[in-house]
Amino acid sequence: MLPDLIPIPTDTAARYYVSGDLTARDQSWAVALLVQAVERGETGTVLLPDNRTREALGLVRRDKIVTEEARWRRLRAGIMCRRKPPTVTFATSGDGSEYPVRHNLDDMLAVTIDEDLARAFDPGRHGDLVYLPLRILQRAECRYTLTMMMRVLAWSAGEVNRRWVVRDDAGKLKLRVPMADLRDALSTPAAMKPVAFAEVLETVCREITELTDYSVTAVPRKAHTGRIRDIEIDVIVPDVDALVAEAEAMGPGRPKKRWRPKDRPSRRAPAEPVAVSKSALDAAVPLSVKRPDTQDFTRKTSNAIDPPDGKLDPSGIGFRNREIEF
Repeated sequence: MLPDLIPIPTDTAARYYVSGDLTARDQSWAVALLVQAVERGETGTVLLPDNRTREALGLVRRDKIVTEEARWRRLRAGIMCRRKPPTVTFATSGDGSEYPVRHNLDDMLAVTIDEDLARAFDPGRHGDLVYLPLRILQRAECRYTLTMMMRVLAWSAGEVNRRWVVRDDAGKLKLRVPMADLRDALSTPAAMKPVAFAEVLETVCREITELTDYSVTAVPRKAHTGRIRDIEIDVIVPDVDALVAEAEAMGPGRPKKRWRPKDRPSRRAPAEPVAVSKSALDAAVPLSVKRPDTQDFTRKTSNAIDPPDGKLDPSGIGFRNREIEF
């Protein structure tokens, strides 16, 4: 249903913006529904599959009713690219309150798609495209990750303020973005402190690096006064053409690989236990042998040779000096 690399117009990625209380999952649903509507060429009230969309987003079960309704209400009140994001239609109850229509008997969602927003995401009307990895929609947990990924895609395609560019060659991009501009792009709350904003950037860059073939780091640079002056962003850009060609060659129906972050070691099944008898263990390592009383040992009860000094040491005849304690 959704390709592994979703084509997005470059200028739309450069201006991607969300506001409100939209979570990462809210944005994933909005983009997934919007991409399907654009592919069909339909706007207004569009019927889109519910379970298939959920499956494309990597979700194995339906959320609770309260969770789903809260998501549609947030999308209804939010903003995406200066327009209303996709959301299900709302009905009016007997007491006059409105509630989201979750689905019907045909497992279809009645979704409201803004015409201008659909035009902005239509790859057919633009020559320059970037490709959004589906993994971001499936696995991102931070609400700012999708916006930052859109910006990274646009920057790597040349849609960037040239005054920010420090290096741009051989698939490596280094930018120094003023913190005020980056905060405005990510639409962070005005009350968020610089320290918290730096933590958000660290989380966002880690998710992008783990979930995609892009490698992104963001380090705040401080002025002599101690205040953050700008953010130095390093991006290692993969061979996008090769990735797109590989995805097209494998086709949309190929089996999905199990997701695993790049820095997470692979889990191997533990070795199966092997049954060993107690007699075999005792024969291999006689840990249960206790130190005998030396006075009981004589030449008649032992085949050991008496030491030259006449003293009988139990360790000389194969016994331990001390009993092993556990």
